[in-house]
Amino acid sequence: MSDLGPISYLLGIEILHYAKGYYLSQSKYIRDLVSRSGINDDWTAVTPMDLHLQLHPTNRTTLEDPSRYRNIMGSLVYLPVTKLDIAHVVHILSHFVSAPTSVYFGYLLRVLRY
Repeated sequence: MSDLGPISYLLGIEILHYAKGYYLSQSKYIRDLVSRSGINDDWTAVTPMDLHLQLHPTNRTTLEDPSRYRNIMGSLVYLPVTKLDIAHVVHILSHFVSAPTSVYFGYLLRVLRY
């Protein structure tokens, strides 16, 4: 084992050292995630999900390529470390990883726009 020096980036978290403590940020991780998701517009959402929205598995058609949904969803798991306000939404959307539909993918993109 060797000493690599002070930690600066771990699991998508930037760690800045200051005399009074540490500053944790995931802004670089979020920018990379948004660029990988394919969002090209500047549209933003005020909230990560509509209040009282209930998502249920339905007979809607599943996505042609669910790997994109799964990839983004897997990356979102690390965001609630510093953005606690999306923890519930990420939990709800993770239930649909096995058979995502375009509706769920739309809500996933809304979380990224938030």
